[in-house]
Amino acid sequence: METDQVKKISEEGVRPMRGEPTAPNEREVFLPKELFSCIFDLLNEYDVPGMSVWACEELFRAALKAVTYGAVTSTDQLYEEIIKILERSIKIRKKAGRNPGGGPVTGKDVSFGVYESSSCPYPFCHFLL
Repeated sequence: METDQVKKISEEGVRPMRGEPTAPNEREVFLPKELFSCIFDLLNEYDVPGMSVWACEELFRAALKAVTYGAVTSTDQLYEEIIKILERSIKIRKKAGRNPGGGPVTGKDVSFGVYESSSCPYPFCHFLL
């Protein structure tokens, strides 16, 4: 990820996209910077290849939609939902002879995929809502 873009996102937070459909009961919600930092730390820990700023923004937009529509009601629950998304999206591939004792997984063993639902224009949100 490009450092300047990541810094900008972490300072400003991630807001819902302009032009998204709005529901009568929708409210604007912002993710706490602490949560944002924790998730970036998790992604950096795995050194996920292909994780673009765009993909990360989409992940957080999906999380925002989950909070906005009441699918999650607390920061802890939101964090758990994002972890579930990451677990589904990060595939750990054990190769023959690698990690025989369950040792640490490196970036070479991990791939990241953005999964989109044909009925949903936002990556990840079909996992949350």
